[in-house]
Amino acid sequence: MRGLKSSPALEKAYQLAKELVPVCRGLSREPVNRILAEQVLRACTSVGANLAEAQSSISRADFSAKIGIAYKEITELKYWLNLLFDIGLLDSDDFFHLLAIADEVGAMLSATLKTARFSQR
Repeated sequence: MRGLKSSPALEKAYQLAKELVPVCRGLSREPVNRILAEQVLRACTSVGANLAEAQSSISRADFSAKIGIAYKEITELKYWLNLLFDIGLLDSDDFFHLLAIADEVGAMLSATLKTARFSQR
């Protein structure tokens, strides 16, 4: 990514968003699917945006808050991926691939949150 300080979590979140955009484009032909695609895109892109914002946080509490929001968004994204898979809008290869990346990002965010909250004491 150009112009942003990078981190492994931000890079993975960015990769996930790049891979989900074409999937969502394929969903957006029918009205109901378009709504689902918008939800997926909002959750996914919010993860990276909050991670980028955390890099310029003004305090440890602000940093933790942004990471916490990103963690909640990755959890929401996993919900949407499961739903798309279960209703047949996402094939198993895409589902398991995207879920693995989301799980990886989630694990990084969880570890970051634990470290940030422990260091605030």
